[in-house]
Amino acid sequence: MVSPTKYWQMRILPIGENVQLKHRREISRAKEFFKIQFPHLSSKPTLSTEENKQVQTVLWEIFRSDDDIYQRAIAGVCLRCYVSHRILITCKTIPHIYNVSAENLFKYTDLLPFVLNDDGKALVILDSEGKTQHILNHHDGTTRPIAKGGEFFTVEILRKFNPNLGSNESLDNWTHRLTRQNEGIKSFLWGFGLATPSDWGLLCKSIPRSLSGLLSTEDYEIVKAFQTVYQRDRLNTRQRGCCSQPTPSQLQEMLHLLQQQILL
Repeated sequence: MVSPTKYWQMRILPIGENVQLKHRREISRAKEFFKIQFPHLSSKPTLSTEENKQVQTVLWEIFRSDDDIYQRAIAGVCLRCYVSHRILITCKTIPHIYNVSAENLFKYTDLLPFVLNDDGKALVILDSEGKTQHILNHHDGTTRPIAKGGEFFTVEILRKFNPNLGSNESLDNWTHRLTRQNEGIKSFLWGFGLATPSDWGLLCKSIPRSLSGLLSTEDYEIVKAFQTVYQRDRLNTRQRGCCSQPTPSQLQEMLHLLQQQILL
């Protein structure tokens, strides 16, 4: 169950010394937009799982559409607000994952500056290719690209998210995964000798029996093709450490294996 307020209240970095305080910023234009788009949901105390998924689908389609540029940006603000809450939740879990609370190596608030760099004030859209973030000037309708390194992490999560790719990948799970894989957070953890597995490293692991039943035959064969090629090459080259991105030749060999299985 999710409160609809999460679509117009942005989690922002704590201000001042008391970082334990909850800091939210209400974005009035996001609230008004939500009420217009979902008049039957905006006054409800909580949204059901189905209602929440419906809201995200509608907002995402507006955000990635070619229609009114202002509506695209405001739909994005609503989603950015929601994502900010999920980012905070993920950051709170990270110290417990490494069991470092007792050692007091770091607190979850130390991670927030890497991922909560969005205060909800800017109107942001993506370019026609969906690759570059642009700031929208609402007064004259002009846009300007955001310089490399200055992108909003919330928008990056939305940029890479595609709800149509698979019904099992929710925005919550996607946000959790990308927050865990944030380069700033990974570098911070490396400073304490704490390694974070890459997506490729996770794919190298054996598929637990509890998960194998959730994968379709096609998905299972894709994972097996990846493991066949990638793990073989790591063993042959005696590669250790973080699993890097597969090379084009490795991807081509995986594709060939899948074609032999008549999957592609």
